[in-house]
Amino acid sequence: MRIVKEIAAVLMMVLIIVISFPTEVHAYIDPSSGSLIIQILGMAFITLSGFFFIFKNKIRMMFGKEPLENEDEEDEEDEEEVEEDNNEEDKK
Repeated sequence: MRIVKEIAAVLMMVLIIVISFPTEVHAYIDPSSGSLIIQILGMAFITLSGFFFIFKNKIRMMFGKEPLENEDEEDEEDEEEVEEDNNEEDKK
């Protein structure tokens, strides 16, 4: 663990030194380019999230696990139990 801390300290010092001595750069990033990059990253995240959400059971089965139960079925079962409880209370 001590070695990891020493390596991290050395890397931090190197980073500080590199940042402290800027070199001359002849490049320009248009402000709208930054917003385009943020939009691309956002869409990539949304696409991957949607892909995972749609195919999560198939992905689980690829790794040999049981598919997750449908949440709608669980909600329906819970609603039925609540209705049964209400009916029993009404009978009393």
